[in-house]
Amino acid sequence: MGKTSRLKELAFVSSFVSIVDDRSVIVENVRKIIECNEVCAAICANGFIIRIWGSDLSLSNYDTAVIEVTGRINSIELTKERAEIRRI
Repeated sequence: MGKTSRLKELAFVSSFVSIVDDRSVIVENVRKIIECNEVCAAICANGFIIRIWGSDLSLSNYDTAVIEVTGRINSIELTKERAEIRRI
């Protein structure tokens, strides 16, 4: 894979998770929001599901490209997306 192809892949396909502190997580290049409630925010991004666990969670940015989850963050889980979730 050439350098240009790798840069395009990183710029447009890869997702980035930024843990600001225990109160804020920013996820970039989001495909869709699966759920968000007081204890869990689940987001599809680049073939993975990112689950953010905590308390008093909310989404402060509903833009599908960048999502900010705020509240008391306890843990972040990354799992490979299953085919049935892609169809939703």
